Amino acid sequence: MRAHRVCTLENLGKTVDEMMEEYRTEINDVTDKSIRKVTKQTTKVIEVIAPIGYRGVYHVSLGEKFSRGATNLEGTVWGAKNHAYSLGHLLENGHFLWNRPTMPSGAYKHWVEGERFAQGELPEQIVSGIQKI
Repeated sequence: MRAHRVCTLENLGKTVDEMMEEYRTEINDVTDKSIRKVTKQTTKVIEVIAPIGYRGVYHVSLGEKFSRGATNLEGTVWGAKNHAYSLGHLLENGHFLWNRPTMPSGAYKHWVEGERFAQGELPEQIVSGIQKI
């Protein structure tokens, strides 16, 4: 954003509109970069605490998915990139064991720590980025 603008009274409204558009664009860029960074960091947090599982593939199969929302980028830590996606639901909610149908396995809430991390880190990243503008 340019520091100083010179305008006349006749084009004051247009100049203010241009400045606000530039500021909006810069804020959206900072927000998008922060969302990408925090989503990738959150994936790493979840990978560290996720159960390794029978074949050791679930915790390393997590990935990120980004989509464009109404105003900004939306980042999601995606359950898994391959067939291990079905493990996420079973691990999160628990399930009955095939060899002991009356004894359910316990639920492992490994996503909770990632959510806490993202909720605390994202606002800090956005504010930090805005202060640098």
